[in-house]
Amino acid sequence: LEKKTASSLRFVMNWPGHMRTPQIISNVVEDLLALNDLEGAIKTSRMIIQLQPQPPEQLMAKAWQTIANAKFDLKRYAEAETAIDTVLLFPSVKGKIRIQFSDRLAATIYRQAEQLNQKGLKAEAAQEFLRLGSKLPNAAIKINADYDAGTLFLELQQWNLAISLFEGLRLHFPQHELTRTLPPKLALAYENTEQWQRASEELETIASQNPDPKSDETRQAIWLAATYQDKAKNGDQAIRLYKKYVWAYPRPLPQKVEGQFRLVQLYQEKRIDTKRIFWLRGLIKSYDQGGDENSDRTQYLAAYAAFTLAEPGYKHFKTIALTLPLKRSLKKKKKAMNAALKSYIKTTEIGVSEFTTAGTFRIGDIYLTLAADLLASQRPKGLSNLELEQYEILLEEQALPFEDQAIEILESNAQLTLEDIYDEWVKKSFVALSNLLPGRYAKQEQIEPYVETIY
Repeated sequence: LEKKTASSLRFVMNWPGHMRTPQIISNVVEDLLALNDLEGAIKTSRMIIQLQPQPPEQLMAKAWQTIANAKFDLKRYAEAETAIDTVLLFPSVKGKIRIQFSDRLAATIYRQAEQLNQKGLKAEAAQEFLRLGSKLPNAAIKINADYDAGTLFLELQQWNLAISLFEGLRLHFPQHELTRTLPPKLALAYENTEQWQRASEELETIASQNPDPKSDETRQAIWLAATYQDKAKNGDQAIRLYKKYVWAYPRPLPQKVEGQFRLVQLYQEKRIDTKRIFWLRGLIKSYDQGGDENSDRTQYLAAYAAFTLAEPGYKHFKTIALTLPLKRSLKKKKKAMNAALKSYIKTTEIGVSEFTTAGTFRIGDIYLTLAADLLASQRPKGLSNLELEQYEILLEEQALPFEDQAIEILESNAQLTLEDIYDEWVKKSFVALSNLLPGRYAKQEQIEPYVETIY
């Protein structure tokens, strides 16, 4: 074969104008390709192109095809692109051959983009991927090029460019396998452009696509989806997703509790009190069942919930007046008192200082209120002065034990100052005690004058 090639080239050198010369050169090209001599095939094909007079159009087209394919195989993609552009100018290149070279043209641009990316020239590579779609909008590989360009824009933190490309892919190629991989990429881009609702929707898609609904990835996706709807001020959607998370993922406990707490806040904003109360109770239940999984935060929120739930009962107790017949109204007030006490005792048992002092003060105030209300209760009509005096003595006997209990409880709060605890509830305890026991607690601090000079 080598001898044949050498002999053919000698003929061409001696008789360049012979009518059979173009075909002989073309045969040499075939032989060089058989020997895998790509450089030789390129050089020899150029001999055909440079012949004068020009050989037949089909031989010219074949020579350019050889150059284009050889340069592509040699990974000289920019040169291959130029050669393919020339190939596609020939009228004889049509049908399957034309389709093949159009596809190869797209591949040359794609490979040039890959080479730029390998060199670390991400911005240039992205633009090269985009050039493919601009030059060959109907190329099958265009979706891959746009996808890769979008991925590079994510790495370059050019979020809006990435979003534009990915949204376009989803719109025009909804069933393509690459479209299925878009949610994490779009979620990242939406997060960084603070498009919280869209980011949440992508995260929900990620969760729904995961074959394991109990996996940590699915759990985190649902949690983030909820928080992003929250950021977007979409209360209904945030509630839906927080509920979905809380019911599906009891562990880790601290995050579940945060979801319950946010539901409390969202229902409070919507003024749906029944559901707010439901989730407040949920905070306490989670704490009671949490055991070693509890944290300072879950303990704090449980105490907050217990105190918050106790407050309406306290207010209800305060509003019940002691009217005649006293036995009936007192029974009603004591029932309300016991319910409120139970809630505040639960608050103090949880053991968060801020709410322990508050709950303790409220308990003391409940006893104090009952004592005061007994003394101020409605008097029966028609009593003589003596009977009225005896009735009031009986009331005082009833009220005094409650007042004594109040003093004992309030003093326990006041003594927390010895542990360096002095919040508003301890302060309120001192104020109440100063009214109850002025000789002990209603004392003003005396300040001695300061003298700078010693005589």
